[in-house]
Amino acid sequence: RMYLRTLKAAFNRAIDWEYVERNPFCKIKVSKQIKVMPIFLNEYDFQKIVDITNRYSLRELFTVAFYTGMRLGEIVNLRWEDVNLEDRIIVVKNTSTFMTKNKKDRIIPISKKLLEIFYSLKNKIIDSNHGVYVFLGPRRLKFNADYVTKKFKDAVKLSTINQEVHFHTLR
Repeated sequence: RMYLRTLKAAFNRAIDWEYVERNPFCKIKVSKQIKVMPIFLNEYDFQKIVDITNRYSLRELFTVAFYTGMRLGEIVNLRWEDVNLEDRIIVVKNTSTFMTKNKKDRIIPISKKLLEIFYSLKNKIIDSNHGVYVFLGPRRLKFNADYVTKKFKDAVKLSTINQEVHFHTLR
């Protein structure tokens, strides 16, 4: 499909530039792409992943992803200043060090379950000078997205759920 579309477009451009007189691909129909239903992860299967994950901070990170639909990059770059526990909202915004995929800021409500998680995480950093990011990795530094993806996939492999599940499935 992609090769045919590309060749067809290239020959159309060649016609515009008067390199050729006709497009040999103009009568070839490009088949429609079959839409595959996305993989769905229910709470029961998600809980299997969480139960297998041995790091507390990763379990909480996975839970925030599942209940907010945030992208991985948004979660690992989430700062405490963007989490308003009183109003129960998360502000996903563009900064000088992070840009959202669609370059638009948005607000995400915090459910009761997530509120408990955020308060628990907040209490752990009260006496720490490493409190800029919500989720911190092994050395009290911001998580690396590749590390999180690998740990999530490891948990999926150990569980009995569909092995096609990826971190993005949580969205």
